Amino acid sequence: MLPASTNPGGNESQGSGASNGQAIDYQNPAGHAPSRDNGIVFASDSQTTHGNSRLPGNKISILEFETGKALVAQSGSSDLSGRAVQILTEKAKRARISDEMSVARLAEESVREVHNHLRDVYQGCDFSADDWQRYFLDQDQYFELLIGHYIGEKPYIYKVNLSWCLAVKSTNYFETSGCGGDLGNYLLKQYSETGMSWAVGAVTATYVVEEVIKHDIYCSAPTRVGVIRMITDLPPNPDGTQSAGVETAWILKDDLMQRICKAISDIDEERKKERTDKILKRMRELGEQSLKPSS
Repeated sequence: MLPASTNPGGNESQGSGASNGQAIDYQNPAGHAPSRDNGIVFASDSQTTHGNSRLPGNKISILEFETGKALVAQSGSSDLSGRAVQILTEKAKRARISDEMSVARLAEESVREVHNHLRDVYQGCDFSADDWQRYFLDQDQYFELLIGHYIGEKPYIYKVNLSWCLAVKSTNYFETSGCGGDLGNYLLKQYSETGMSWAVGAVTATYVVEEVIKHDIYCSAPTRVGVIRMITDLPPNPDGTQSAGVETAWILKDDLMQRICKAISDIDEERKKERTDKILKRMRELGEQSLKPSS
């Protein structure tokens, strides 16, 4: 599974204290300039892990806080990650996003509740510290959450897992998670860049997830995309005062995603044909030039 997060609009360097992300970072947690084009995008496949079973499911959710919203994507054990998201969703309803760590702290607490519950269940097993580490890293239990949100005009992306229960801020302009993460990283380095609009970022993240689905048996369609944006460059109010920023978050509708995926597939097939034709042409030329029968 591959949740991809991105904020393609950022323009602030990591050295300034923000994390440039494209978490489409597949997010861009770095940018701060007000723009109608900025946004954080999460994309994922839809295959979830229930013990030894692989079933379809939704891996991206919107968290509703008292003040603000956030996106969360899950990978790994769907039963345990789903419970962590459940706990986080309930905590969010009674919490405010007041600083850059507000959401991260709640995510840590939620994952730690699952972590501690598992330790309580097996407390009589006399596990050593190494035993517990192996247990939490085992694929039957292990999971990760990606969190994306805004503080004012700055986007932030964090990752937290069952073993550490520690939210780590993204240090890149994109972030990946799950079994397809390595291939996702490789493709994002090729096809993404800072400064993309959220819409271009969403299509890019969709392309990456679609490619991962082709090559990873543990990932499957359909691709899903969630977006969170802070729109600040609004016209003044009628009384002349500056409008406050408007935060919005949504999951792209299935029919729209089907059209996007179909268009991506058509483009990919066209690109493959052009590449194949070019290679065949060059090989013919090379053969005729290098391996002509001697006269």
